[in-house]
Amino acid sequence: MSTDTATPFLGRRRAFRAAAAATVLGATLVGCGSNDEQPAQQQPAPVETTTVTATNEPAPSQSASAQGTNNPVKKDVAGSTDLVYTALATATGSLAGGKAVEYDFEDTSPEVTVSDGQKAQKITLATDGTTVEKTKDESVDKDDKADIAAATVDMKQAMEAALKAVPGVPKSAELDRDHKAVRSDVVGWDIKIVDANDKEHEVVVDAATGEVLEKNIDH
Repeated sequence: MSTDTATPFLGRRRAFRAAAAATVLGATLVGCGSNDEQPAQQQPAPVETTTVTATNEPAPSQSASAQGTNNPVKKDVAGSTDLVYTALATATGSLAGGKAVEYDFEDTSPEVTVSDGQKAQKITLATDGTTVEKTKDESVDKDDKADIAAATVDMKQAMEAALKAVPGVPKSAELDRDHKAVRSDVVGWDIKIVDANDKEHEVVVDAATGEVLEKNIDH
């Protein structure tokens, strides 16, 4: 590729000023000579020149986001917490009296299990969480019914409490009694959160009070 060696804009302005000065100087010398004398031969005034050295410095590279090569979409994690909340609202609205009892993000789609305490549906939503793509009936046993009835703090409220303790994006959530450091008689929301450094945290929120009971980093 050829390199343009034309004088830069500022260089052209300097050359123009030098040429103008030479013209004025020549006119002054002619005006000062006697009418009886031959004017002395004028030496051309020096003209300022500007030397421009072409460089082959590379142009600034595009950012990674502009190139679109270093910003992969993560699987198994929604792009934002707002998307998670949208998915929860869409899913619970599809079953009268339904509560979200389990949330997951599979590949590129959110999945939410909702239950009214008697029946349950596993709902797969579009990537943006706004529409239902398919539903699947799930069974509800005696323990499930008891846990759902005990959960006065819903999943979204539990996620909000968990995110105050560990900022990030929820990866999954489920209503459970099987926790690492909490009594088995405590119904809690087991929530996994991915932080800005791609580390996964597990946070347990009391389903009756909204209190954060424990938090751990998964290795």
